[in-house]
Amino acid sequence: MLSTLLLPTSGTARVFGHDVARDPVSVRRRIGYVFGGDRGLYDRLSALDNLRYFAELYAVPAREQKHRTTELLDLVGLLGREKERVEGYSRGMRQRLHIARGLLHRPDVLFLDEPSIGVAPVAARDLRRTVADLAAAGTTVLLTTHYMAEADELCDRIAVIAGGRIRALGTPTASSPSCGTGMCWRSRRTASTTSGSTGCGGCRACGACPPRSGAPCRP
Repeated sequence: MLSTLLLPTSGTARVFGHDVARDPVSVRRRIGYVFGGDRGLYDRLSALDNLRYFAELYAVPAREQKHRTTELLDLVGLLGREKERVEGYSRGMRQRLHIARGLLHRPDVLFLDEPSIGVAPVAARDLRRTVADLAAAGTTVLLTTHYMAEADELCDRIAVIAGGRIRALGTPTASSPSCGTGMCWRSRRTASTTSGSTGCGGCRACGACPPRSGAPCRP
């Protein structure tokens, strides 16, 4: 809903003061959305050509496109591989290219949907470093993740979401949920929402999981 892909059934939501239902165009100008996976990129084009294409769609001024694409390729660690076709990229490289695409128009908020899922450990580490660099540079990042260690490393604010409701809200230390029912974190200027997994053995933090005679909460 915050990315304006779905309309809220009730209530209101605003991004930088713009209502997501009444003024979606203004919201979209302020945000970037990275959904990852195989969609959202053109496999038969090189990484550079993909970024050039999306720069046109994002209305990045022509005089800025070359500098901006080079800057982003360097940021995500793909400089030197930018002329290769995306079809030959690993999943981790694709995810990094997705992030570069989402940053082309310099959004104030970047939405990341489980950027490290299915990614090799080394590639996941590089992705986390990129997210941390973005936060340090002043970009607000809202991300979903099933990995509690990842959220703990990147973020400083968490909201556990279950059944469409916020069950707990606070810092990782204060909330410290091991249950993966859903979170919203903010690191420096980073906010993350994690849509979690099931299979919790009882979680006092979210109150959404059925207790099982003192069984530990499991991700």
